[in-house]
Amino acid sequence: MLANLRGSNENQFKCIVWLDSGADHCVFPVSFALALGLSPPFATLAGFTPGLEAQGIGLLGQTGFFERYGVTFDHKASVFHIDS
Repeated sequence: MLANLRGSNENQFKCIVWLDSGADHCVFPVSFALALGLSPPFATLAGFTPGLEAQGIGLLGQTGFFERYGVTFDHKASVFHIDS
């Protein structure tokens, strides 16, 4: 899924994200934080890790995504729906 992340300074960054209903939190590569203009230590509700750099994707987890949006999975039809 394509997402448009926004930093506190209005920087924006388009990236690929995966819904991960098993993840407790949203996690992104450190390079995403730098693209958003964030500097360590990061004062955010999301985590940033060099462990996702090779994949180049972010994970949308329970805290920060699933708690804010209704998500319905239709396994039979192989689709999902996000209520905004």
